[in-house]
Amino acid sequence: MSYLTLFLLSLLISFVGSLQLGPVNSEVLRFSIRGKHRAALLTGLGGSIPEFPYAWLATYLADGIGQYEHLRLLFTLIFVGILIIMGIRMLVKNPVDFPIETYQVKRKAFMGGFILAAANPQLIFFWSGILVWLDIHEYTTITRLSASLGASVGALLLQLVVVQIGSKIYRRNKLKNLNTIDNVMGSLMLLLAAWFLYRLLL
Repeated sequence: MSYLTLFLLSLLISFVGSLQLGPVNSEVLRFSIRGKHRAALLTGLGGSIPEFPYAWLATYLADGIGQYEHLRLLFTLIFVGILIIMGIRMLVKNPVDFPIETYQVKRKAFMGGFILAAANPQLIFFWSGILVWLDIHEYTTITRLSASLGASVGALLLQLVVVQIGSKIYRRNKLKNLNTIDNVMGSLMLLLAAWFLYRLLL
């Protein structure tokens, strides 16, 4: 696999994986739909940075796992289990209102996004599972850089998209709550888990 291919795959996976409405996305939406586009962009930028070090650390974990076939299988199954649990949780959770007017932010936008993303170390295990699945045989510095940079850029691109479409969706009152998004993302996670199992059994 070329470095460019790895970068693009990491970017795509990061973009899709960030679609679930987590703390960073929620913060970006709240800023953008209130017309605070600069704050929304800074929040998204800050939230995308931790993806880089977490993905970089994941390359070391994936490299160690890849040397032992039984650990590789076990780790893949654990990763699939995590996807299934997250998917089911998003499908069965109660609708959550999305406060706009009453929401107040007491921290700087950039640091707020950075802290919210940095408080999610499960990204290490997420990217470890992805890298094990991609079956990378040699982890050079450029390999680690390609995967990590792709992860960070993909997360940033998603936040930019959120900034652009957030106000159009919510200002027109098309969604009363976030339940629709949760259902879509829960279904996608279950499909991804099924795909991992299918590839594992081949």
